[in-house]
Amino acid sequence: MASVFLSYARADFESAKGFVQALEACGHSVWWDQDLEANDQWLSTLEEHIDEVSHVVVLWTPRSAESRMVCHEASRAGGKLVPVLLEDTKLPEPFDQKNALDLRGWDGRVSAEPFQKLHRKLTGRRFPKPAPWIAAALTLGVAAAASAWVRVPTTADIDVLASGVQFRTHGDGPHEVLDSVRVKGLDLRGFDTLRLAEARISIADPARYDLQTDSYPPNAWSELPQGELVLKSRSETASLMITALGPGAGIGMDRLRTGAADISLTVPEPGSLSLRVRGISAQGSVLLPAEFLAVADSCVRQGKAWPYATQQVTLRIRLPREPRLMQFTAEDRGMLFGLELPSQASVLGRASVAIEEVTFLTQGALQPESTLAGPGQIRYPDRSARPVDLASGMFLHLSALRDFRLMEAALAEKALRVKLRGTAGLLRSGPPKGEKDRRLTWWRSF
Repeated sequence: MASVFLSYARADFESAKGFVQALEACGHSVWWDQDLEANDQWLSTLEEHIDEVSHVVVLWTPRSAESRMVCHEASRAGGKLVPVLLEDTKLPEPFDQKNALDLRGWDGRVSAEPFQKLHRKLTGRRFPKPAPWIAAALTLGVAAAASAWVRVPTTADIDVLASGVQFRTHGDGPHEVLDSVRVKGLDLRGFDTLRLAEARISIADPARYDLQTDSYPPNAWSELPQGELVLKSRSETASLMITALGPGAGIGMDRLRTGAADISLTVPEPGSLSLRVRGISAQGSVLLPAEFLAVADSCVRQGKAWPYATQQVTLRIRLPREPRLMQFTAEDRGMLFGLELPSQASVLGRASVAIEEVTFLTQGALQPESTLAGPGQIRYPDRSARPVDLASGMFLHLSALRDFRLMEAALAEKALRVKLRGTAGLLRSGPPKGEKDRRLTWWRSF
């Protein structure tokens, strides 16, 4: 019968696996959900093992603190609970009332003092001190074993070319996803509200569109009352396409803020970028030129109806005063930005985005496909380890990230130049059927 039950969040699997290996190396018998059999009633089986063991070790991270299953297991443990803090985490009540063993930054060594404290908690004694000749033999044996199975969270610099990247921001926002990005054209979709404080607006009569010139003649336009313009989406397909008028006029993504969100950047064609944000309460603003065209599809004007009963209207908008900002908001259904960018333009501006997971995959017709589009590298700045070369078509996935940031995303020909930096608890890359764990091993690191 096992003496220790390990509770963890699914997103922290690699960290949990390392804990199981380390505990078993010290003689503890560990039960975790990987021991479930195919026909087990999983909830009743989990509860039976919690009731049988002597200690229930809970690995607290931001992910496990939000997991109802982990909180249920911690409640079931009662007095047998041994909380372990792996990352900076606000613990849910009532578990915040009990001191947790601090293993933040643990390097995987069973002899490290933070892990010794856990060992003493589980056994009531320190590691025994063997005779010198036994200690030497154990040192050689343990070192050999560690080099084979102990992988530690690894600091890495990643520089790749990709047709797209997907990442998830932390839940401790708001995060500045974009910052003062200059664009030539902008297509907004998925918004709830768009707001211009003061505007002079002309609307085109759809019946007077000239097919020969592909434009509206001067007599197609009529003035609307000047004042605030508020647009609300009428459906999930609502969109607003903005094109600057006048020589040298440009559009700027002034800012984009969001809380926890899933974000993707893709390059559908050279010179354009698709940015999708699906999270909680995305909001921001667009810096507009003095005059621009706006094609509104499936949008309603707050307080007043359009003079034409059509789904799509074309507007010519003049903004008499600065700052010429359009505010936007979006809820959890997500927002899509189509950006027409100049060559070599940086997408992030001055921002660097704190993230907790990143992948270079997209869902193909039958299976996930790589978005790596050119050569790249994984470098280890804190170690003398050789860089790992990456090639087009390889898989690359990172999770359980700590102090990890998307430092740069810039257009480079037909792809994005993406630079990442931080510590990864999981780092895998390679061809689709030959991925390898790229974290450093204990013996290479220490």
